[in-house]
Amino acid sequence: MFIKDPNETLNYILDYTDELRSDTIHTSTWVVPLGLTQVGTPSITGATTEIVLRGGSNGAKFKVVNTIVTHAGNTIEKFFLLYCVESYSSIVDLEKVENLTGIDAGLIKIDLIEYVDEYVRAILNRDFHGEETDTQYIDIENVNDFLAGYDGVRDFALRKYPVVSVESVTLNVDAESLTVPATPTVLTAGVDYFVNLGAGVITLSNDLELVSDIRKIEVKYTYGFIEAPARVKAFANMMLAKILESEPTKNAEGQILSEIEIGRYREKYADIATSLKAKYDTLRVMEEAIIQKYKNWDN
Repeated sequence: MFIKDPNETLNYILDYTDELRSDTIHTSTWVVPLGLTQVGTPSITGATTEIVLRGGSNGAKFKVVNTIVTHAGNTIEKFFLLYCVESYSSIVDLEKVENLTGIDAGLIKIDLIEYVDEYVRAILNRDFHGEETDTQYIDIENVNDFLAGYDGVRDFALRKYPVVSVESVTLNVDAESLTVPATPTVLTAGVDYFVNLGAGVITLSNDLELVSDIRKIEVKYTYGFIEAPARVKAFANMMLAKILESEPTKNAEGQILSEIEIGRYREKYADIATSLKAKYDTLRVMEEAIIQKYKNWDN
């Protein structure tokens, strides 16, 4: 699977060397799904085919299919999956760093952006890929039993964060193998219940009578982020800047790194995040802040 930012325009190459053997590619046809845009004309170079794509929306997944016909008349099909997710750092921020002058665009630049993005996803255990819906069932009787028989519990936390909106709250539902004889009742927002979006809490009105046969509440709601929070982006961009400020981009003689040297460079600083956090207090504080606020603790 490839990952791209919705704002990026990138090339993708498929290699048919193993399938062709002594044969060669005659024609290449691509099927680009709705939501992505093909840029220019796809090409054939030896045993490889190439296409340039742009677009996609945050959180969207695409299947891009390539079919070749060989000079021997064989038809071979390959595909790749493309996951669009917003990058936390950006090329624009990299270009502002003075010591990148003269470095081959796309090698270290793209590599470090991907490194920072992967690191942020790892520490937060999530992607900020748009809004989703969830249905949560709350057993009032079990909650009150847990609180030693106290029957006054009317505040219930929703499990997904952040809560964007609540579509419906229903009493007396038959769900998760719990049979309830009473007729389900759809509650009215602002009258029967209230929503604290910031805290992700549903509060039932004190005027709503909860009789003994009311067992289950069904809450349908929308949660998630339209885009990555500014604080997360700020951390990623600062981390990226510190990497570029703290490590050389040329060899001892001042020559631009070759591709092999770049590989060694990446390997040498594979655990760069640890040393950066130890060296820069600001980074460490920012990381602790975004983990506390945005980390997904679900496995």
